[in-house]
Amino acid sequence: QITPEMYSSVKRCLPNITKEEWSVAIYYLIRGKYWEYHHQSLQTLCDYFTTCRAMEKEPQKNNNFMREYVETMREYELRRKEFDDKKLRNNYELHKSAFEFEYGNFVIVLPKSAQDIVNEGVNMHHCVGSYVNRVVGNTTYIVFVRHKDTPNECYLTCQVSTEGDIQQYYLAYDRTIHTTEDIEFKNAFQTHLKANWQN
Repeated sequence: QITPEMYSSVKRCLPNITKEEWSVAIYYLIRGKYWEYHHQSLQTLCDYFTTCRAMEKEPQKNNNFMREYVETMREYELRRKEFDDKKLRNNYELHKSAFEFEYGNFVIVLPKSAQDIVNEGVNMHHCVGSYVNRVVGNTTYIVFVRHKDTPNECYLTCQVSTEGDIQQYYLAYDRTIHTTEDIEFKNAFQTHLKANWQN
């Protein structure tokens, strides 16, 4: 039997649970021989659903949950780069109009893959590469500020919050901006973000 405590715990672990997901959750939770209610069981189950979402895979009812869980995790790890890059691109698509911006001699360039962010960190000699999981998880955004005439060359790295606020804005080696041109672009970009951000 599904208790109110179990229901609340699943809802906490898995926001916006769908009818299909809940049907599968009930299937596993009521199989008392395997599932006894405790935190680790629910966390494993929610990890399974989260991974299915990342893979755009329908969760399955399987007589052996652990087999289904392990096989799903194995497939995800084998194809992780593919799934992460697709999710990253989808996250930026949500705010496409806000990120499409150029002003003066500069233009905003978006990463197309997790590797693009890692490469930015290497080329700029700062820690932005460590933000990859947060970007894929849609808890922050990283964008690149480039000169219009050399859009493939690193110049400045910008972190934008999920509310459309510029949080960090650094040149190579974590140097802060000081030229009028750089400051004007940052201010104009922030104004554009707030005017076009879709919540």
